[in-house]
Amino acid sequence: MKKQFTLAILMMGLVFAQACKGPEGPQGPAGVSTPGKDGATGPAGPAGSANVFYSSWAKAGTWSKMNFNSIVRSYIDVTAPRITQDILDKGVVLVYAKVNVGDNNVRQLPLSIKSQFTEEYIDFSLNVNTLRIWSTPIEATVEPATTYEFRYVVIPGGQAVRMNYEKLSYEEAKTLFNIKD
Repeated sequence: MKKQFTLAILMMGLVFAQACKGPEGPQGPAGVSTPGKDGATGPAGPAGSANVFYSSWAKAGTWSKMNFNSIVRSYIDVTAPRITQDILDKGVVLVYAKVNVGDNNVRQLPLSIKSQFTEEYIDFSLNVNTLRIWSTPIEATVEPATTYEFRYVVIPGGQAVRMNYEKLSYEEAKTLFNIKD
């Protein structure tokens, strides 16, 4: 019986609590507006893509040759003063190529170029202030074209740690780093 009495009291309390609640009144007038002061300038933000450097497009020109493990490889050296020891230690260098200037397709190195009876592998190596682009024949004797064009993008360490650049297309790199053709 005590339980029923307690439940009855609780129910009556809930009914009275709901009954005390009335309709919401109209919105009051707006307060007086006072102009505020400009705050102090905040600290500089993190480095953006302005720190990313990209070269202009350059034709391969004449390739040098080197015998490497009984394979004659061709190479060109590109002077690249933005490739510093700090970039080699902490940054990223992307290299793009136009191997068929007529189709205007740009590909990231390394890449493999196949034609009817030949195949050529193009990659690169880095040293301080130097980018070396390699051409290695896979099938038959391939002479790399002097009309190939190359461009490199240097991304400092603060930028480089943010994502994986291995499959970054040239169009994506242009958008991401504001690269102009």
